[in-house]
Amino acid sequence: MLKINDVVKKYDPASSGRLRRRGIDIDKHRPALGGVSLRVEEGQFHTLLGPSGCGKTTLLRSVAGLEHPDSGEIELGGDTLFSAERSVDLSPDRRKLGMVFQSYAIWPHMSVRQNVAFPMRVGRDKRPKAEVDKLVVAALESVGLSEAIDRSATKLSGGQQQRLAFARAMVGRPRLLLLDEPLSNLDAQLRASMRLELKRLQSELGLTTLYVTHDQAEALAISDVITIMSGGRIMQQGTPRDIYDNPENLFVARFIGSPNLLSAKIDDGSGRRTVLTDIGPLVLDEAVPAGLTDVVLVLRPEDLEPRRRADGTHGSPGANELFGTVVAQSFEGECIRHIVAVGDERIECRSARHSDVRPGDEVSVPVPGRALSVVDAHDEPH
Repeated sequence: MLKINDVVKKYDPASSGRLRRRGIDIDKHRPALGGVSLRVEEGQFHTLLGPSGCGKTTLLRSVAGLEHPDSGEIELGGDTLFSAERSVDLSPDRRKLGMVFQSYAIWPHMSVRQNVAFPMRVGRDKRPKAEVDKLVVAALESVGLSEAIDRSATKLSGGQQQRLAFARAMVGRPRLLLLDEPLSNLDAQLRASMRLELKRLQSELGLTTLYVTHDQAEALAISDVITIMSGGRIMQQGTPRDIYDNPENLFVARFIGSPNLLSAKIDDGSGRRTVLTDIGPLVLDEAVPAGLTDVVLVLRPEDLEPRRRADGTHGSPGANELFGTVVAQSFEGECIRHIVAVGDERIECRSARHSDVRPGDEVSVPVPGRALSVVDAHDEPH
């Protein structure tokens, strides 16, 4: 288990250019890490997700021993990697971690075999040649590169270089695998397939993994737990489904997905299950906790499917139903995206790609109560 306790890291604003070249953006008005605490359980795939400058890369590098926090503690499997109070700061080679960088860091003058073997032939934990050879073969087989074992690393494609970087990081079965945006240099199709491959490898080998990305789809697809960060602080932590369906604050609601956000008030007379918006009342499946009055209603486009209204129909919308007009539309292969004017609001909806709804159509939009969530309108970090 990885334990990170109240870690603080501040950078000198004068070093911002040098830090940016290392993939670290800083805000001179706040620390890069403002007292971050979290746990990564044994065998867990745990992702740090957030916008540029949120502190996720600084936190990963602090665990790796490449950055030196100002205070706090970091423990792995009961061993202290860093403690400001006890003056402990193990060098990266003593932490027994595996790491894959965004740039892969493949040694171009070495073969595939030599690249994977290198970590086991240098440093404090050198291994016998026979053991190294066996581990290299097994690692390359696991990533599908066994046939390229004697090929020059420079002769590999981008996807193969990424697999090579994974093999090198995993070959010694590290106590913790650190991945710093490892798929960002791949094209979209290859990146999608590598997500599944990476998750398969991590699961089969049972490697405890800390992963950094700014890509929401990537985090949602491969993570057991996601920690969302902003401004050097943790905004929310939970499973991908929990975070997507139940954002805890306005930052997370805005950051995850592309939701419709509507200002609303809680109707206390309804048992706190009805929210009053400018486009009408909407009923939630569960009551809103006491204490909230002014809220923001979160409506996911994929939960809203517009349906053409029959010609000549009149009347008012039913419960949890919106009436409007399709004012814009885009075909996106897997779905059709619609913008529906409901009063003065513009609501984004989605439908299956064979939908017969067209721009100009009068539509009804059912709103499932289970698809509604609310956050405090005043709870947003600055």
